[in-house]
Amino acid sequence: MSIQIEINSEGEAQNSQIVGYLLERGYKIIKQIGKGYYGVVYKALHIKDNTIVAIKGMVFNSQNERQKLMNEFQCLKSIDHPNVIKVLEYIAYPDNSCGFYSMEFCQSDLAEVLEKHRKQKTWLNQEDIYFIANQILQGLKAIHQKNIIHFNISCENVLLGQDGQYKIGDFGECKRLNQGENSSKTHGECSRKYGSPEQLHKLLQVKDIQHYTQSSDIYSLGIVYYYLTNRTLDYEHVPIFKKVEFHSFLNPEYSQFNTLISQMIQFRQEDRVKLHSVENTLSYLIQNNNQNSLKQIYQNVSS
Repeated sequence: MSIQIEINSEGEAQNSQIVGYLLERGYKIIKQIGKGYYGVVYKALHIKDNTIVAIKGMVFNSQNERQKLMNEFQCLKSIDHPNVIKVLEYIAYPDNSCGFYSMEFCQSDLAEVLEKHRKQKTWLNQEDIYFIANQILQGLKAIHQKNIIHFNISCENVLLGQDGQYKIGDFGECKRLNQGENSSKTHGECSRKYGSPEQLHKLLQVKDIQHYTQSSDIYSLGIVYYYLTNRTLDYEHVPIFKKVEFHSFLNPEYSQFNTLISQMIQFRQEDRVKLHSVENTLSYLIQNNNQNSLKQIYQNVSS
């Protein structure tokens, strides 16, 4: 039987063989902070550096699950970028019944940040929106440069680091393409909120998709951008679109940004805007916003 960390009603780790083993490896488990379909995430103290880290663990029921966690770790390890979560080391339990990897600790995620603003009705301003949008974009650019498709970009998987940077995490569904390939014959699972039409083809009752490209991530990023500006709909609203006709849902204050979003969430993969074009458009919007801010400051000083 696989060994699991026992957690009490307050989310605190209890004594167990795994807790003891991780302590031997230099990590003191503090409490559980997240749980998904495939794994659990713990807050822990890295004793050597006296720093707080996160540890993701998975109990293996098959060789495929063992390989899945290792693939996630290796993909993350291959990327060194401030807008992608940084991993530290992989820890295999001696009997191979489970595995772990440690990573930088993040204080929150974008979904929680947006929900907090909505409850307080303190909306993100244009500068903040473009700042966050650009950080996620730069993280995704670094991922794609490593020939990886993330397949699960979402507000919940954009983490807010202790350094104030937004970082893409949770590579559990990612696929690394072979050298020279630009598509995958399979895709990772995704949330209905953010999944591209090709990932949700069964739900949308469209024909089977023969290949999946990095444009799936661009679609999901477009939905994240949509949530950055959305104020009127409840966050749990699920925008499943058989074709992109949701302009009535968009915030009219961001007409140029809305145009970009519409280009990102085209139904067909080949019709979506490329990542470098997203970067160019966003750079223009940021520059234009900065110029308008300086102009406003000058007018205020002059008046």
